[in-house]
Amino acid sequence: MKFRSRHDAWGNLVKLLHWLTAIFILAAVAIILNAQSIDLSIDTENRRLIFRTGIYRHEAFGILALAAVAVRMVWRLFDKRPDLPATMGRWEIAASSLTHGALYVLAVAACMLGWYQVSSNGGLVHVFGWTGLPTLTSKDEHIHEVVAFWHEWVSWIFVGLIAFHALAALKHHLIDRDRVLRSMLPFSR
Repeated sequence: MKFRSRHDAWGNLVKLLHWLTAIFILAAVAIILNAQSIDLSIDTENRRLIFRTGIYRHEAFGILALAAVAVRMVWRLFDKRPDLPATMGRWEIAASSLTHGALYVLAVAACMLGWYQVSSNGGLVHVFGWTGLPTLTSKDEHIHEVVAFWHEWVSWIFVGLIAFHALAALKHHLIDRDRVLRSMLPFSR
């Protein structure tokens, strides 16, 4: 079992962190979309409880994604990247580098803005029943509105870039027929 990455393949820790991050982000997005679809004007007591539970779960998966990205960023300082296929052009290498950098920046930004949004609303971030995370600011309605706006926009840009990332991986697999996608799959060698 290879823990560290080699010139021809990603290590198991990077793969684990990559797919955990993907699962946490997909869960956070799915949960918040589901919560936002609840009509709170009907049967308000039960629906508000379901909505609030959805918000708490969204927060929890956001914090888990932030933690996974943070560990991955630190690990990246000590781990090498596999070589890119020789068939990739300079523009593809540049696009890959920019996309991966932007994915890290947007992941951290979206999660931190969400945390700041909860704090500026006077709340605590809930992580599956544990509310030990500190607030990042005091309650401020104006700041809350501004941060909520930016959290949503940054998150949607992030989701769009994730879709681009996934399409690029599929292009490598289906059109270029290289090892880019296979090297990140959980049980590949």
